[in-house]
Amino acid sequence: MAVLGLACIAAGCATAPAVGTGRSFKGPVGIQLYSLRGQFTRNTVETVKTVQGFGIHEVELAGSYNLKPEVFGQMLKDAGLVPVSAHVAFERLRDDPEGAAKEAQMYGLKYLGCAWIPHQGKFDVDQAKAAAAVFNRAGQVFAKYGIKCFYHCHGYEFEASNGTTAMDILMQETNPSLVSFEMDILWVVFPGEDPVKWFKKYAGSWCT
Repeated sequence: MAVLGLACIAAGCATAPAVGTGRSFKGPVGIQLYSLRGQFTRNTVETVKTVQGFGIHEVELAGSYNLKPEVFGQMLKDAGLVPVSAHVAFERLRDDPEGAAKEAQMYGLKYLGCAWIPHQGKFDVDQAKAAAAVFNRAGQVFAKYGIKCFYHCHGYEFEASNGTTAMDILMQETNPSLVSFEMDILWVVFPGEDPVKWFKKYAGSWCT
């Protein structure tokens, strides 16, 4: 996936050639619809058409813009857009994983996760362990629906503490058969980390 942070959107679409491919990147390119949240809140129908016009087929969701999921899902389907993954609030994973999974199933999602873990002050090892437990529990529920839980990093997880980082703890404490990680390249580079090293360090733990 060539869009920052959208590593989960990886499967090809057979209906038309993928955009954004080249010698080094075989694609396809997808888009997180949150990138166009301003346009979506003003005119959902026209913004779906805009995405369709990009030649992009695979999308990641972050809400349905006051539409019922089945209505928004049909709108995407009519435009030839395939929802592959979605972000929901951490609290939804913690408190209502079953309901979240059922909604995700309506869209035919492969992945369902979050992009922020609420925390006070520095996001430390203890908070990371607690979050990992939430992801594991949600992942167990999601597995019944053929969906995998994921977490999308945002930079604050990489601060070093006693020879490790909260990101290390998240990845070590989660079951890779139930939980994957979506790398946002910007938010790995910004705190001074090397994305390639992280891909290699936890090979097999990233969304594919």
